[in-house]
Amino acid sequence: MFSIKKNLVLTLFLVFAGALFFSACAEDITITTYYPSPFGSYQQLEVRDFMRVGTASPLISQTSLVSGGYVRAPRFEDADNTAYYVDPSGNALIQGSVGIRTTTPNSALQVASGYLQIHSVAGAPPAVDCNLDTMRGRMVLDRTNNRLYVCNGAARGWDYETLTN
Repeated sequence: MFSIKKNLVLTLFLVFAGALFFSACAEDITITTYYPSPFGSYQQLEVRDFMRVGTASPLISQTSLVSGGYVRAPRFEDADNTAYYVDPSGNALIQGSVGIRTTTPNSALQVASGYLQIHSVAGAPPAVDCNLDTMRGRMVLDRTNNRLYVCNGAARGWDYETLTN
């Protein structure tokens, strides 16, 4: 009788201890690679939920894939979601300056050795696209009347400058 109670108590203890151990485990995976890689390079990494690389003090400074490779995830973000993120609906946050064809932008957005192209419409833009102060700074090109429109907020609406040769 004592042996059955002892075995039952031991079994229950192991079941609960195992459940506690496995419930406390995080679902994090750490991938460590070495250069040169003994098995070649990774060409694809796919994540089904979201992906974080590094921490507030990044563990890595650069991620590179072999030609034709890619990293795919529904959302990319930094460890505390304050410096950058890109989500499935196309929203992006970049805390700092953005450089296109430059790694040292001098402004919030700098396009080096190329053009900045804005949206064009046939005729004046709709007033509803410039009826809030949060819309101030929007620009659109009226290709029919040769005007560059700039939204100046709710009180003024669209201002424009006529373009001449």
